[in-house]
Amino acid sequence: MIANWRLRQASSGIDLRRMSFGLLGALCLAIPGLLSADTPRLVRAEVSGDTLAEALPRVGKSVGASLRAGPNVAEMRWFLFIHDQPLSTTRVQFQSFLSVPPGKASWFRHGSALVLDDDVAGRNARREAGLKRRRFVENHRRAGVERMLTRMQPAPGEDPRGARRRAQPLAYARIFSGLPPQAQRAAFGGQRIEVAYRDLTPAAQELVRTTIGTHRTSIQGRPELSFDGRKDYAQVVVVVRPSGTVSAPGLFVWLRGGKSQSGPSFPDIVNVPEWNPKEGWDWSNEYRAASIQRRRRSEKVTQDPSLKRQVTLKGGPEQTIEQVLRELSLASGLPIIGEYDPCFGAMRDRRISLENGAVKDLPVWQALDVIAKRFDLDWDCREGWIWVRSPRTVLSWSGELDLSPPDDRASTPSHHSH
Repeated sequence: MIANWRLRQASSGIDLRRMSFGLLGALCLAIPGLLSADTPRLVRAEVSGDTLAEALPRVGKSVGASLRAGPNVAEMRWFLFIHDQPLSTTRVQFQSFLSVPPGKASWFRHGSALVLDDDVAGRNARREAGLKRRRFVENHRRAGVERMLTRMQPAPGEDPRGARRRAQPLAYARIFSGLPPQAQRAAFGGQRIEVAYRDLTPAAQELVRTTIGTHRTSIQGRPELSFDGRKDYAQVVVVVRPSGTVSAPGLFVWLRGGKSQSGPSFPDIVNVPEWNPKEGWDWSNEYRAASIQRRRRSEKVTQDPSLKRQVTLKGGPEQTIEQVLRELSLASGLPIIGEYDPCFGAMRDRRISLENGAVKDLPVWQALDVIAKRFDLDWDCREGWIWVRSPRTVLSWSGELDLSPPDDRASTPSHHSH
């Protein structure tokens, strides 16, 4: 993952913490009075996930200005990839991007600093969107689990193969129903929860023993992390975390074998999948299809002359959204401002990356279409600035999802299951 900030004083070669700015900005700081007061101050910044409270002061410092975030927006996280943009233009874009109708963000002076903040209407609009999301997600998940418990019951005279298929999601839904009520409520609200085997109902404990009985895990050189489901079932921890899509929130249920970080799981006990005899569970239901196929930008934006330049972007497993947006900004020469989203897959067990060869000799607008679909984002272009929006931002407003930058240093131990 690239550093959140890199600013470099070009005139002296001195590296400043997590910042980079151009030669002109450096000279303005290093040799006061050399340039006239009317010389444009050019901003260069690369931000991936810093809060505005952290980011704005450093953006300002790069051009000798004092910028701050107000209390209503201080904890918001953005993407910023800006290369040689006037400070005045940058401020206008920040203000426009931040505004949420009917509210309006604005800059105001506080002592020697310029402060960016949202008004009461904008703050309330975000709060109401978060509350609306919380009501929707809790109702959707609760109804989905109840539907799973009834729909997956074996039907009279049903083919035995069909009954076995239904038994798998039904078992996980029943285990979830055996969690303490407080844990269930937290999971419906989108919180990650962990419940030890001893805290399950007797019926849920029996299902755990049955489900994990054939599971074995061994980690070379780490015998303390081994797990045998026949003997070690009491070590099981039931982990539940958000899954699904924004329009169809789900619940992932994992029976973790104690310290082994391994164990069987089911991707979603809320949105019932269809069974394909050849391929297994098919998750491409109407909810997911609607999310994937939605309109991600306006049609007229493709006519913007600034988006005609052809670009090629590097693909591969390391090309997560931070690297992709940074490379796109450099290749296109266009600044990018966006709502920060680390862009995990639906199960949140891995980060999405750009596929090799996905963007090769494409106009910028087509490259953005590829990126938006791959990372499940929306985009626009305003006065030569690329705007990137995440449909998951509202999940962070509701408290359902933490969109903080991931700690890439924390990795799950490799294991072998048999």
